[in-house]
Amino acid sequence: MSTKFAALLVALVALCVVAPASTASARTAKPKVPCKGGAATHTIAHSAKARLFTDEKTGYYYACLYKNGHPRRISTIEHWEYQLVRFREKYIAFVAFAEASNDYIGVMNLSNGHLHRFEDGEEVTPIKPPPSGCPSGVPNCSVVCPEVDSLALKYNGSVAWIAVNFPAPSPTTGVFCGNEFPPVTEVRRYDSRGLQVIAQGAGIEPASLRLSGGSTLSWVDEGHSMTASLL
Repeated sequence: MSTKFAALLVALVALCVVAPASTASARTAKPKVPCKGGAATHTIAHSAKARLFTDEKTGYYYACLYKNGHPRRISTIEHWEYQLVRFREKYIAFVAFAEASNDYIGVMNLSNGHLHRFEDGEEVTPIKPPPSGCPSGVPNCSVVCPEVDSLALKYNGSVAWIAVNFPAPSPTTGVFCGNEFPPVTEVRRYDSRGLQVIAQGAGIEPASLRLSGGSTLSWVDEGHSMTASLL
């Protein structure tokens, strides 16, 4: 066998081995998710710099910063809803709700995809009655019906919210927690000082939280405007 013929035979064998693998890779390639929009996507919320959207082809929620064009996967479409969404510079903050679970708050840096989740439990949900304070017929009264009604996001990823446990019946749906406790309302913030409760009281208006001047939080309590800083 000549040297040239041997070399040709080796090349043909290599081609036969590599080609099927390449074809298989093409068949399993993930569909490209468009950052700025596409036929199979639906925008949930957006700003001039980013958007939160669903992609029917993949079955996921994504958030994307137009500047870098990298969609960041957040969750599956099935079961999940995003009730409050805020954008600020390279950050997105949202209140997420899934069937048969409580609200959680997420803050994502869209430049690198890092997600900070504040779980329901003691991070999101307002202070609850101790087990000894539960009526005999409602043994789980301390974990019923928390909801987040206000959300504020700063350009550096710091976040604040107002949450209510045992909210009053919805005026539109009539949904009621079915417990004997009045609403418990808190204002919480997370910044360089950590997670803090900065106000609590029945007079706090759940949807009143605002961020102004870049660092000043404000809300309404018993008809009066209250303020605190967000670093």
